[in-house]
Order: sequence, then structure tokens, then C-alpha cells
Amino acid sequence: MFARDLAAQLGSLGWETEVVAVGGHRTPTGIDVPVLGRRRLSATAVARLGSRMRARAAVTVAHGSSALPACALASLGGGGFVYRNIGDPAYWLSTRRRRLRVRRYLSRARHVVALWTGAADLFVRELGVPSERISVIPNGIDVGRFPETSPQHRRRARAALGLPQSSGVVCHVGAFGAEKNIDAVMGAVRELPDVWLVLAGEGPEEGRLRELAGPFADRVVWLGAVDDVAHVLQAADVIALASSSEGMPGALIEAGLTGLPAVATDVGAVAEVVVDGRTGHLVPPDDVGALREGIVACLETAHPMGEAARLHCSESFDIRAVAVMWDGVLRRQL
Repeated sequence: MFARDLAAQLGSLGWETEVVAVGGHRTPTGIDVPVLGRRRLSATAVARLGSRMRARAAVTVAHGSSALPACALASLGGGGFVYRNIGDPAYWLSTRRRRLRVRRYLSRARHVVALWTGAADLFVRELGVPSERISVIPNGIDVGRFPETSPQHRRRARAALGLPQSSGVVCHVGAFGAEKNIDAVMGAVRELPDVWLVLAGEGPEEGRLRELAGPFADRVVWLGAVDDVAHVLQAADVIALASSSEGMPGALIEAGLTGLPAVATDVGAVAEVVVDGRTGHLVPPDDVGALREGIVACLETAHPMGEAARLHCSESFDIRAVAVMWDGVLRRQL
């Protein structure tokens, strides 16, 4: 989604762009892009990517960790790329082997874009990227896709999802992976009578999480993967994120734009999105009690916090302003 939105904005700034998926089987509805191979690092995918980089692109932007090795390998035959880091780069420091591998990949990049200053510092200090080859550009969202939620929006969205109009509703948007710690969100909501939980996503943890729902399963709504999360956010009062590792979560920005306060763990760049005490509450990882208290506090002050969240996110993460920053970085690579 970010690659598509950035490409559209760069087009208005005079760039010709093409968005491709290096590998995979499914892209979200409404995002029709070429897929270069069934697997991201297959010989076919890397060869096709390299051909595009040499024949078509003055510069290539590698979005995320999977694109880094693909672009590094494809660039061996020529062509330069800018790497955009989307997660917490500390993840790569867990083993010496991983650290050395990532260092080699990064040495092929002309430039690195980090989402927040802390990540940029880590690239310099731990991964050997020269500071002059790093820029900090935050995540960006198309603000127009996430209008502020009105009472009418909320009523319609709740009716469509089968949610009661008068109960509190907490939502979680994201993949069902172990690092998301969705069981902590479930544990927090379980102890809050008359509060419902809406889960949008899919992943390897789903079976275990469904079993965990147990006695409060009648207050959990499972939506699976959704291509448009706006209606999910419109139905909720609070978004909760209990991840052990994050970059700068787009889901929290999207929620803020709709006017939702957030309760989230203070990891990665989450504090850049959630202003503690003003647009939501930051809590320590693995603290279900603090998560529950944060949800209660947000439910009690949802309207003023939601208004503050919308103002903060629209001012800080508008894709139009972010694209201007990208335009400057890319032009310096020509």
C-alpha cells in the first residue's frame, strides 16, 4: 500500500514509476502489480528484478526486509537501489551471522531510509552504514482514504459487523504472528465485561488464539484478512497493539486518522505515532494489566484523544509531505 501510494505521489512530482512484487501469490484487492516470481528470492524473481533495474530504472526503492536481499542480488549485474527499512532493525542484531549478512546487503544500497531517528542511529552504530547515506523519512498514509469517523459511520460499521451499538469495541489490525502478542490483547479484553474485540488479519497463530478465546468467544469477531480496514476502524472505540517488535505501524496511523485513540507497547517507533497521554497510552511489553488499564482509560476519554490523534497523524504522516521528502532523496541518487 505504501509503495503504491508513494508511486502515485511521485508521479505528480514528475517521476515515472512502476510498482512490482518480488514474489508471492496474493496482492490485496485494488493493487494490481506484476509479481516477478512465486518465491521472493527465486532465481527467476531476482533475474527479472535485475533486468528491470538495468533497463528501466534510474533508481529502485526496496521496500522492507524481503526486498533488501532481492535488490542486493539483482544489483550485482548493475543498477542502484535505495533501501527503505520498515521494521525494527534491532531484529537483525540477534546473531552475528545475521548481522554480517545484512551488512553485506546494505553495502550494495546507494542510500538507506529509516523511519525514525533511533533506527537511523542503529544503522550507523551497529550495521556500519555511513551517516551521509542515511535519511529519516516517516511512514506515510493517504489521508483521504481514512476520513474522520462520524456517529453515523460508527453505527453503520457496527451493524455490518454484527456489533452492539452500546458496548465498547477494541480492534486489532495485523497479521497473526507471534511477535504481535495478540493473546495479550485478548487477555486484557477478557476481563472487561461488555467490551468486544474485533480481530482483522490472519496468520499462523490463529488456531491457538481461537482456542484461547474460550469463555469470552462470544465477544470476539474474527474478520480474517481484509483489504479495506477503514470500516473496521470506524466500528471501534480503541485500537490495541501489544507487539514485542515494530517499526512505525501503519495500522496505528490509519486508526489515528479515523479518530481512534490507541493503546500500544512502547517499542520501535510506536511513540512517534502514539503520544502518551494525549492520543492514547503507551504500555510496557508483556504487561496485560497495563494494557487493560490503558484500554479502560481510552474508552473513558475516547473523543478528545481521538481528535488529538487525528490532528497528530494528519500533520505528521500525510503521504503528500512524505513524498516530497522522498523526491529529494531520489533526485540525489541520479
